[in-house]
Amino acid sequence: MALSLIKGEFKMDRVFLTGGSGFIGSHLAEALLAKGHEVTIYDIKKPENSKARYIQGDIMDYRLLKSSMSGHNAVCHLAAMVGVVACLNDEKEVYRINYDGVKNIINACKEVGVENLLFTSSSEVYGEGGRFRQLEENMELSPITHYGKSKMYSEQLLKKFSEESGIKVTVLRYCNIYGSRQRKEFVISIFLDRLLQGKPIKICGDGEQIRSFTYIDDAVDGTIKALFRKEPEFDIFNIGSNQTVKINELARKIIELNRSGEVKYVSFEDLDRRSECEILIRVPSIEKAKNKLGYIPLRTLDEGLAVTYDYYRSSKCKGPVIAVMG
Repeated sequence: MALSLIKGEFKMDRVFLTGGSGFIGSHLAEALLAKGHEVTIYDIKKPENSKARYIQGDIMDYRLLKSSMSGHNAVCHLAAMVGVVACLNDEKEVYRINYDGVKNIINACKEVGVENLLFTSSSEVYGEGGRFRQLEENMELSPITHYGKSKMYSEQLLKKFSEESGIKVTVLRYCNIYGSRQRKEFVISIFLDRLLQGKPIKICGDGEQIRSFTYIDDAVDGTIKALFRKEPEFDIFNIGSNQTVKINELARKIIELNRSGEVKYVSFEDLDRRSECEILIRVPSIEKAKNKLGYIPLRTLDEGLAVTYDYYRSSKCKGPVIAVMG
């Protein structure tokens, strides 16, 4: 069993995982279980084929959240409202789940005595901050979407909570995570889905947008390293990759895997997006995570795309649609 030193005594790590049935959460739960930790998944949707303990619950149900969290010494809060279109169309729900939900997590941690809290944020908090350089954790934040703003405000709450309570809080800013089980609302899964249906890949604008994609196994490895870091103070880390790619090149790589396919360029409005919310360049610096966590992403984009393509092809693009609004 996995043990950790807590207040001078060794204890088994009991991890409470909100949103554990989702894309990242389900992979994280598997990895934690494989390392010998006890895991409780708290989510509105039952996980598929998981050996973790499961509690069906909503983070907005405070009484159930608090009682379910009791007895755990670590919390990973992944439950959130995500998806570009969903978050653009329902501003109030974004803040209710993503910001008010964090307030519930904080209060529950206080009441039940959780010692270690990890929160998954997003590179969306940077806005266009990376137009001329890599995104660094100490940059001034300027999110341009409600989703990004909800994450930024949540980070501020958590920093204050950690400083006032002395509880270790870690914030991770995920940068374009992809892999098996991801819902078909994100660029790589959308591209794969369309190709496997014999449809052209649709690209918004000119396709010259620059991104850095992170394979799910690398993201999970970074998350676990951050969760069990030794330093007790509040801290923030980018979890991503420094391998860059233009969206046009990404489409070409996926078409090559499929051995057929074509690209169709469309306006942002054609895909229910807003051009003013489009980030042209988003590339994170991961030096801090490398130096302080020992985080090193191992999977190249070509390798990760090949594994992900095989997953969607073998499931005939009928993989599970995973709820993340825990």
